[in-house]
Amino acid sequence: MCDTEGVGDTFEFRPQEAVSTTVARRLASTIGKSPVEMTPLAESIDPDALDKLFQNGDTDVEFRFEHEGATVRVSEAGITVQQN
Repeated sequence: MCDTEGVGDTFEFRPQEAVSTTVARRLASTIGKSPVEMTPLAESIDPDALDKLFQNGDTDVEFRFEHEGATVRVSEAGITVQQN
């Protein structure tokens, strides 16, 4: 985990875990809830589409969305969550 210009933490993908699962865990940690207490990601994005977008880990895409009062950025570099 490394600090990204003081705006949030960047987390690397776990090869054995779906990107959407990592996003949910990191988002929950940032906002101080457990993943089961959080509004489902599917209320903001399509988790399956997110997983497919980053399944190879070498895509040159950045995906941003807001959920539970935080901005989430997903790119090949990892996942950054910033509480708004």
